Amino acid sequence: GKGKVVLPGSETWDKYAALFTTTEGARQIIVAYIFHVQSSCGFGVPIYEYVSDRSILFDWIETKGETGSQEYQQKNNLYSLDELPTHLSRP
Repeated sequence: GKGKVVLPGSETWDKYAALFTTTEGARQIIVAYIFHVQSSCGFGVPIYEYVSDRSILFDWIETKGETGSQEYQQKNNLYSLDELPTHLSRP
């Protein structure tokens, strides 16, 4: 497949953001175009049980505020772990 990045404020952000519950501090939406998938029998996959959503990210964003979370992103999220640009750089 292929994918693209949609950033807040871009012309297509509202279109895609409407499909999710977005929160303050949302960095980007990744749109994936999947052309081919492979499945597995799953016999070796453990059974996990959903317990609840975690609130730690939302608590952290609330503590930082919009400005603080944007500053954090500009300092820490401009490159992926494999050193590829994340398209989050803002002038």
